[in-house]
Amino acid sequence: MATDRHQAPSYPLRLDEELRAQLQAAADQHQRSLNAEIQARLKKSLELDGLGGSKATLTARLLKALADADAIARQLANKPG
Repeated sequence: MATDRHQAPSYPLRLDEELRAQLQAAADQHQRSLNAEIQARLKKSLELDGLGGSKATLTARLLKALADADAIARQLANKPG
């Protein structure tokens, strides 16, 4: 895959206006181009897929880990000594 942005093949992308506006606002906030914002979000999505599934799955895993940590903290707090 070419790394020079001028050598990479272009890929026209049709977006509805509302989505485009949201992406442009996020790009402005992150001080990057619309193209860079779309690429960053796609990469993040693929990374999440590689970590074991959807955002909902990852959220559920995180909540379980927090509950487990809370249970351990409670046990330690009630332990004499």
